[in-house]
Amino acid sequence: MTQGGSSLSGRTAATIGNWLSDREYETVRLLERATLVIEAHPGRDEVDELCAAYAQYASRISGPSLSAGTALVRKYPALTLLIMVMHASEESRASDFWESFWKRLGIQRESKAETELRQAVPKLIRRFNLADYPRMRTRYVQLIGMHAGIPRPSLPGLVSVIVDHLTRGGEPNGAAFTHWLTDPRKPHRLSRVDIPVRTFVSEGGEPAIDLIDRIIDVVAIALGNPATWQSHIDSIAATSSLPKELFSALVDAIETCDAIAVGETGLFDGDGHIEPPRMRLDTTDGSIQLLVPAAPDQRDSRWVVSADGDVTEVSTPQPLVSADGNSMSSPHAIYPVLQPARHISAEHVSIPKRFVFPLVDPKDPLVLFSDGGKLLPLRLPIPLGNVHALVPRGHHLVEGDTGTPINVDVDRGHPVGWGDWHLYVVDTTEVASLQLVKDGVAVGSARPVRRTYIPEVLFADAIRGVCAANGSPLYSERPAVWLPADSVGRKVQWQVGVRRLGSPNWVVNYVWTLEGDDVSCDPFDGLDDAQLGTFEVVVRGPLGSDLRKVFHLAEGITAEADPDYRIPVKGGLSNATITVTCDREAGEVLTIDPPVIDVSGDDAESIATIGDSNGLHVVVVISPPHTEVRLGIPGEPNRWSTLPFVITPSDLDSERVLSYRVPATTDINTWVEMRDRTGKVRLQEPPEYNEFADAFEVNTKSLAGGMGRLKSARIVAVVQTEGEAPHDIHLVTVRPAELFSDMRLTEDGVVLDDLADVAGLTVQVWATSAPWMAPASIPIRDDVAELPVEFRNAGPLNVRVVVQDPHNPVPVPAAPPSDSVRIEQEGWVRSDDPALEALAQFIAGQAELPSGLTPTPQVWAALQALTALGDSLADVRHGLAAMLSEQPRQALTALAHSAVPMSEQPALLIETGLVKAKFAGGDEESAGANPWVACLITLADLVDAERNSDQWVHAREELSEHGGDALIRVLDAGRDQELAKALFDHTTVMLHHMPAEQVDKIFDVARIIPGAVLDVDTRVSAIAETFAMRNRWVDMPSHTELVVRSKKFVRAIKKAGKQFYDQISIRSDALGTADTQSHPWLMLPMVSLIMALLARLEAHGAVKPGLFDDDIIAAWADMAKLCPQLVRIDLVFAEALIMHSVTVLGVKWGAEKSGAEKVGAEKSGAE
Repeated sequence: MTQGGSSLSGRTAATIGNWLSDREYETVRLLERATLVIEAHPGRDEVDELCAAYAQYASRISGPSLSAGTALVRKYPALTLLIMVMHASEESRASDFWESFWKRLGIQRESKAETELRQAVPKLIRRFNLADYPRMRTRYVQLIGMHAGIPRPSLPGLVSVIVDHLTRGGEPNGAAFTHWLTDPRKPHRLSRVDIPVRTFVSEGGEPAIDLIDRIIDVVAIALGNPATWQSHIDSIAATSSLPKELFSALVDAIETCDAIAVGETGLFDGDGHIEPPRMRLDTTDGSIQLLVPAAPDQRDSRWVVSADGDVTEVSTPQPLVSADGNSMSSPHAIYPVLQPARHISAEHVSIPKRFVFPLVDPKDPLVLFSDGGKLLPLRLPIPLGNVHALVPRGHHLVEGDTGTPINVDVDRGHPVGWGDWHLYVVDTTEVASLQLVKDGVAVGSARPVRRTYIPEVLFADAIRGVCAANGSPLYSERPAVWLPADSVGRKVQWQVGVRRLGSPNWVVNYVWTLEGDDVSCDPFDGLDDAQLGTFEVVVRGPLGSDLRKVFHLAEGITAEADPDYRIPVKGGLSNATITVTCDREAGEVLTIDPPVIDVSGDDAESIATIGDSNGLHVVVVISPPHTEVRLGIPGEPNRWSTLPFVITPSDLDSERVLSYRVPATTDINTWVEMRDRTGKVRLQEPPEYNEFADAFEVNTKSLAGGMGRLKSARIVAVVQTEGEAPHDIHLVTVRPAELFSDMRLTEDGVVLDDLADVAGLTVQVWATSAPWMAPASIPIRDDVAELPVEFRNAGPLNVRVVVQDPHNPVPVPAAPPSDSVRIEQEGWVRSDDPALEALAQFIAGQAELPSGLTPTPQVWAALQALTALGDSLADVRHGLAAMLSEQPRQALTALAHSAVPMSEQPALLIETGLVKAKFAGGDEESAGANPWVACLITLADLVDAERNSDQWVHAREELSEHGGDALIRVLDAGRDQELAKALFDHTTVMLHHMPAEQVDKIFDVARIIPGAVLDVDTRVSAIAETFAMRNRWVDMPSHTELVVRSKKFVRAIKKAGKQFYDQISIRSDALGTADTQSHPWLMLPMVSLIMALLARLEAHGAVKPGLFDDDIIAAWADMAKLCPQLVRIDLVFAEALIMHSVTVLGVKWGAEKSGAEKVGAEKSGAE
């Protein structure tokens, strides 16, 4: 804002009035382009001058007939609003806003003027078409505060919380941060920021998200470059699009933030950026995936990915390496999310943070993805156009305001692995908001649709046959940025900037001012030379309309493939040549090394380097187009393969879909044929075209008739382009099941006899002496699979033979499946870690259990593998169990971080004896994303936490998130009426005689949406699992032992506390007159709780030790193997009951620490 003159002293009212009128005009122009008033902030000095002039003028024009408030609002409405908001931006307390406001102006406080100003605020906001917040129209100070954004005094606290979010792995954007900060299960997060920030973040909508996003952008630059970011401060300021004063205060807050000030290397790698994992929807086949990047360091180490506590270790594919060894690709791995989960998390040993992706919120389970497959956070408004909506069964979508049912454009069916959910394509252009509804009742909150168009980044087609080093599309043309004009013709400014990803410096940054028409602009405007690298384009305009996009660019690069695409042939894929050139009319051109790349046989890809005149070299992957085939059941995980599938004749009769893609550059005509050994056509079938997958599809049942009495056949796709002869694409080989007759281990490796003549034969190998070691997948060449060095002389191996596409391999199972073959071998697995090598030597039976071992995920992996082998290695198992029991808390934490499936964890906890150990004290390592282990550890920590302390509050929030509201009620009251709803009772016997399909329909509704440990749906799901396993449990000899002995334990439990006995009675009384002699499985829930209470009471010293012996441990573990959910729930429930007795009732036993005594004393004093 240009100010006319600086001194107001001695001026007349008319002169001051004229000066204010000029400022009023300028302010009106600024507000017309703004969403929040803070965007018109002229600077602190200018505001002080405005306040002085405003106050002088007010004192001179006010009189008996006209109050100052009325006069100022009428004369200078924009300035009046601006000055009030600017004052709010300097204050973090709303309680004394008006008193400090009049004091700053130097005007005596007058109730009438104050009332007039209050009532004018919502009118002025609507007058200037600013962001309106109807819920606050009568809360005037809060409404003013909303337009002030983040008050200056509140910035240090906000920066501290942002740093916490980023260092914990949160996504660096406003939507993700807002969702994380306002999580209702973690109120301590929101309490760390001042009240104006809480209100702004919770109620501010799109403008708040954008303002927070701009702040996060600056904080992330400082985090990534702690030693150098200040040297770029002018560039950062010019492109932050933050008001000058807010940016200045932000810099001060960052400079005083300890988390940013320490360290010289930053949170990220050298250029200030690491590529994070990304959650996405693969829109081609409707699968939810986590895209896992190659780590910046220690690439041989696996990512640890968790879906609600179920851990999978994910390896990224081996990179392609250039001949000189100086260049390599960075391929992604794909982790398929095969069932609904509340959270997906990912960690890597080389990255000091855990990435967490909220997916399904049990209280608001609508999951939305953009048209391009990007996960839309709950707080982010839905974009105009098509979105993909994941909707649980029994729910449907309505328009949020009117309740009108939404007509979906396309029903994509069930996403892969999500059988009880539907994936819909919804057009939002005529919809104000989306609301999920079940049985006529709204579920969660309405998701508003962004009603204004935002900028878009428009790309041409990606380069065919060439992609970025991480597999992302590579573009040869600069994108175009589409900037929308204001809908009513007012001026609107758009700032368009481009920078290299992770860099604080901008390559290009400029402002476009639009008035009337939309504009499509070049983000690299003014640069003639060819651009090369990974860039981020950032577009900022009025708050609520920001956009950022990452893309890979090699300008002017073209690629020609010969032939048009590769097809399967004997030994792999047909040969192909890619010729890469750079052709530009003006400016610098890029260089390619090598310019001609030949790819043949087993090789699907190669690499090349593209460089510019500045010495920048970028690795690209050369991947000639090739056909792909997929065979599988819809809704189940099925990968595309470059090689033909091998199946048996009986497989054709199953409900499978055969799909194939042909990446031709011209239109094609295609059909499917089944041929016998002589090549005679036995059946022809026209395929259907799937536009989402860009693939042709046939059902295998339609091909089964062509087999007749044939034992083997080939299924091919015949493809014909205009003017050319048709050619075949081999899709499937149909043959008998045996792939080999025998295998043996020699010096050369695994030798296979009578090997089938099919492509892609692969040996998968697991090392028995080191179950934690990643299995190997080895191609078979000349009937031999050559073992890697680490598997030679490494003890017994488990081996199986599969048909595997080397270009798109299916991940090898972590544990050897039942069809694997054991091959004996001397030795054990060597390791750089002496502890792991000593453990492998012990498992191989070549040494005693080494001393000094600590519980690790690898120990649990070993114990799991050894348990599956039965009694043959019982001594080894007992040795490992004894070691784990010496450090119970560390052992339990290690279990949470291990790849042992959650379904197997309760049984292992019981078999090792850890189930009756005390988990208090010890290290502070988190249980990660494992909900039931997190509950056990956090409950144990309550013993020594002072009531209402930060530790106490944080622990209860963790328990609320992982355990649910029911757990908190048990902790506070020692009971919960809801827990009685998910039990076996006298009516359950009727289900025993129903068909399994009918029973599944009764229980299915509880298994759709994932919940916390003690949520009612989780408990019903556990009861359903228990009911399904009832007959298998009764068939176990150990079930009688468990029933008889558990009844004898009730007396000891009652002696420890009547409150525990009462919970057992609830489950016993629910059975009523049911015949438990004929149906002993009815007692499973009661027996489960008895055993859980007894074990946890022994841990706390409430019952005498020695009640557990090997027989009862084995019987309980047998039950846990069949009913793991029930056992997990009851262990957490039992621990919560005990913690209620300790922390609320003040009960103390011999094993309890002084923390219990302290709480009990406090309660006694209160009473």
